[in-house]
Amino acid sequence: MKVLILIPCLLNGGTEMQTFQLASTLVKLNYEVEIISYFEYNELIVQKFKELNLKVHLLNFQRSIKPTKFIKELKNEIKNINPNFVHIQYMAPGFLTLVATKLAFVKKIYVTIHQPYTKSHKMISKILVRLAAFFSTKFVCVSLNTENSWFGSSRLFNSNSTSKKHFTIYNSIDLNKIDNIINSTRKNYYSKQTSEIITIGALARMRHEKGIDILIESFKILKTKYSNIDLLLIGDGPNMNDYKKLVNKSNLNQSIHFLGELSWEDAIYNINNCDIVVTPSRFEGFGLSTAESMALHKPIVASNVDGLKEVVSEFETGLFFSNENINDLVSKIELLILDTELRIEYGNNARKRINEKFTSSNFEVNISKLYLIK
Repeated sequence: MKVLILIPCLLNGGTEMQTFQLASTLVKLNYEVEIISYFEYNELIVQKFKELNLKVHLLNFQRSIKPTKFIKELKNEIKNINPNFVHIQYMAPGFLTLVATKLAFVKKIYVTIHQPYTKSHKMISKILVRLAAFFSTKFVCVSLNTENSWFGSSRLFNSNSTSKKHFTIYNSIDLNKIDNIINSTRKNYYSKQTSEIITIGALARMRHEKGIDILIESFKILKTKYSNIDLLLIGDGPNMNDYKKLVNKSNLNQSIHFLGELSWEDAIYNINNCDIVVTPSRFEGFGLSTAESMALHKPIVASNVDGLKEVVSEFETGLFFSNENINDLVSKIELLILDTELRIEYGNNARKRINEKFTSSNFEVNISKLYLIK
């Protein structure tokens, strides 16, 4: 049985990493898997998928492609592959992808959406998502809050409730893989100047919605009170130069370290250098990098947006701050700077929570049951 995964781009991001987990699971379940990426791609990420012994088709469309041409060419690609299942990663242009798949006469179409509905979306986006759920076989959300934001209701996937069109299957973390990375020998791109340094870190794309500017502004305030702190930022994106300019103006180049884009393995290895991990996102569907940091025993400070509330447990694995509130973020980070024992307690609880709720084994069981639905 052949599964075709459709995804707009193959870059170094959370959606791609979770798509990799999906592809790995399907291969393990003995499905023949192929992937079509229709826009941008990173050669290293493409190679990572190819190592699963699956076919990757790179269409390399321009973002300016006309909708009718996009549908026609993607439909033809799907028909040539002739899959039994198509699994769509619903990112723009998500609904056009579904139309192309329907026109290719694929009988079983699964859709996964990773981003919640926010005030930046227009109502037409919600209408199209609901239509996508209606026309697909099953529609998967990565968190209950993501599902509720689009549909006004939510439920965890249950193979006994097959009449439901949409439900949540949580993203997953491969704990064994993360442990193997930490126990391996890799390049350390950041080293503390002294053992007294407390390192605050973030692993994210350098984009406005990830809130890195909020974290930098908060760090500027903290640095006036605590000389023994560093900020480690891992990731790249369209706002990287803006953030570097912000740091240059503050004369904090010696304390704020931009590592740029790293491989997933190197990113995990280096975020492990941090004592506190911050997720300052303006919105978040799930927060995969947050969950990965929790698997590394890291205490979390996160914005109180819906997706992160299902991953982080306040006063158990970390602290929430009011979204976009710089002063509140300062106060929450400060609590962890001052309390070593609390950092250790939250970090240990964080690993335990991932092990209980978000393991790859749970994900594999759910995907196996999902694909057996008639």
